[in-house]
Amino acid sequence: MAKKSSPKRSPASAEEAELERGLPALERIASLLAIIATKGMETDAAAVRLDAIGMTGREIGTVLGVSADYAKGAKFRAKNGKPKKKAS
Repeated sequence: MAKKSSPKRSPASAEEAELERGLPALERIASLLAIIATKGMETDAAAVRLDAIGMTGREIGTVLGVSADYAKGAKFRAKNGKPKKKAS
C-alpha cells in the first residue's frame, strides 16, 4: 500500500507577511501615544487612564515601567478610594 502524501501548506500571502511585519511598528506607535497621553500624570492616574482606553495590564506596565499587578491595584484604588489608616 502506498503512503499518502500530506497536503502541503500554501506559502503565506504577501499581505499576511506584511501584516506580521507591521504589528511591532503599530505597537510602538501605540506605546508612544500612551506615553504622550499620560505625560506629567502620577503613575496611578496614568494607569487608570490607560486601562480606560483598553490597554492590558501588561501593556500598561510596559509603558509606565511598573508591574501588571500595579496597574490592577491602581484601578482598584481609584474605584474604592485609598485605604484609611488605622487610628493608633
